[in-house]
Amino acid sequence: MNSALLPALFFTTCAIALNPQTLHAQPNGIDQPCDFIVNQNGVKILRWHGKPTFTYFIQVSDPSNHLAKWNYTSIIESGNDEVISHDVTSIAEKGFFRLHYTDQAIPPGKTIDTADFDNDGLTNAQEVGVTLPLVATNPLNHDTDGDGLSDGFERTYGFDPNDAHPSDPNLGPAGDPDNDGLTTAQEQAFATNPNNPDTDGDGTNDRVEIERVTDPNNSADFPVQMIYMSRSALGGDRPSESLPVVRSSGHGVWRDLYNGEQDSDTYYSYNTGHSLTRMLDDLGSVVYPALPEKNTPPFLESEDLVATSRYFNQVIYGIYDPNYEHHEVELSQSAIWIEAPPSPIERKRKFLKVTQSSVRNEDPENIDLLTGEYIVEEKEERAEVVTITTAPNQRYSERYDLTFPADMAVQELGQSVQDIVTHLLPVEVKAHQDKNGPQGSVPKYNDSPSVGSATNLFSVWPNEEIILKVKIPPPFDQQGNLPANLIKLDVPGHTFAANILEASMKWGVNFFNAAVNTKEITITIGGTEFKVHVKVQGTGLLSEAEGAALVPHAAPVMLAHSFEATNYTNSTFPVSPKRDAIRHAYWCSLSVSTFPVTAGDVPLISTGHERDNRYNDKQQAFNSTMDLKNNAVGISVNRQVNGLPDKTAIKQALEQLYTAGEMYIWEVPPGAASASQGDSEGIVRKSDGTKIH
Repeated sequence: MNSALLPALFFTTCAIALNPQTLHAQPNGIDQPCDFIVNQNGVKILRWHGKPTFTYFIQVSDPSNHLAKWNYTSIIESGNDEVISHDVTSIAEKGFFRLHYTDQAIPPGKTIDTADFDNDGLTNAQEVGVTLPLVATNPLNHDTDGDGLSDGFERTYGFDPNDAHPSDPNLGPAGDPDNDGLTTAQEQAFATNPNNPDTDGDGTNDRVEIERVTDPNNSADFPVQMIYMSRSALGGDRPSESLPVVRSSGHGVWRDLYNGEQDSDTYYSYNTGHSLTRMLDDLGSVVYPALPEKNTPPFLESEDLVATSRYFNQVIYGIYDPNYEHHEVELSQSAIWIEAPPSPIERKRKFLKVTQSSVRNEDPENIDLLTGEYIVEEKEERAEVVTITTAPNQRYSERYDLTFPADMAVQELGQSVQDIVTHLLPVEVKAHQDKNGPQGSVPKYNDSPSVGSATNLFSVWPNEEIILKVKIPPPFDQQGNLPANLIKLDVPGHTFAANILEASMKWGVNFFNAAVNTKEITITIGGTEFKVHVKVQGTGLLSEAEGAALVPHAAPVMLAHSFEATNYTNSTFPVSPKRDAIRHAYWCSLSVSTFPVTAGDVPLISTGHERDNRYNDKQQAFNSTMDLKNNAVGISVNRQVNGLPDKTAIKQALEQLYTAGEMYIWEVPPGAASASQGDSEGIVRKSDGTKIH
């Protein structure tokens, strides 16, 4: 017999309160009686029969609010098919107690004290005050106060896990105690520190990292910005004139490189004399000064730029006279650096480089009367992909000069002018929908992903339209401004002309060869390939009721296990892709592990369920892509003992498969309001977070 002092508990009239309720790991509850007795010596004893595999916790009614508020005692017991008893003593006038219990298995290598039944990051013993100061959190509920923050998260960062509505709103899920732009609920979703605006200490705010698709918990992963510096020179070479000097130079920052936005704030911070060779044949003759400090005032407004280099060569004025030849030359060049906190590894980033050359005669008689501009005599465009590299442990990348191919320069211009402009452009590919699906499902993809280019897996129903967009900053966001054959699309079952910026496509489903239902689309831009994969999702020919009619012995089993799987995952995992994936896999694994259900029976009902979701509930295709994959994983896990499912073995196997990436989940986009399916962009990944294709 064990003896324990139960806070505020004293039973003068054997006041017993047994109040079974829905439990975290045993969703249907267990109505197990217990006894309160007073022996012949006046000792008060709490006693019950401990069932094998059960774990028991004791709750005591709080004297300040009897039967409404309950506290956990620091007692955890394991049932071994024998009587368990505890002495109870207190100075309170009266008291009530109840048992909380679960049949959840103890994981290998754990004890009833060190296990974490509700997966909130706290052990059972920590939750009931055995190894931590008692704060009365529920060891069978990962979120005791129901505010959306797990008990472990609240304990770790100094919040009250028993107060869903703190007097200071900044201490609740909608607060932002570190002022980094993320709510505490969002910090939990991204596993960042709500009390530190820069969790990984890499110098970048947590919200900025999330918005720009870098890891706020990895100091080696961070957003970058692009620095550009430009210089221009003007001068002539009459025999009586001195060589030209540099007129001005500038420097600026693209603050939002990943989103293709440019910050055009440019300032001119220095003027340095520099000699130029005659006719500027050697464009590399310009020596750039040291990079100035960023954001040094004064700032001057300038036109919006996408890192541009311009070469202007003019030989004009008057009748040609060998003794009085006059040349005027203007040069404007740019150099590019990528700036970011140093990384221990080399970084390479690719950009589309477009170089344009035009030659025109600036004779007043050569003006287009409609446009008022000089008529262009020659025009040439070239496009290529360039790579800018940052060496390990360096803040700045190698310098990249925005020059042009030497053979583009016209050597004998006469009375004509040549302009050469070079653009360096970030390029993104997006998936988009603007129409409902054939069965009425609402569009899921709206320029997805919101940050970066389309990767991983998109899903559509048969004959449901999806649009792929190539997004390039101006002036190349207009098809007429693109170099010839810059963009090429290779789409199964479709043919598109070159330089299409938006392409709409749809396909039927092949019921006999599932492999061809995943379409690989190749978008080639300036010689670089972007791969996008789209799954045409079918759901079979039978409804759930029709499938159940074919296997009447399996239908009631699967119905019961459906409820059990839902209750288990809802009480074990927070709202997340993992909860949904495990629910489907656990349902099918429980079913196939129950005699006489077979692996051939389960798909008739589970696939029919997806068909009903498609036609009756207007579900989006990506849901069924994940569900059918995870159902199949569950069917492969048959853990049966005497005709019944071995739940412990099933849960362990599914956890291993999930960690190994064998299931499908939705991608949680940066800055999402929650990790829920509705707040996702419908992009599917493997359960370990890696790409499917």
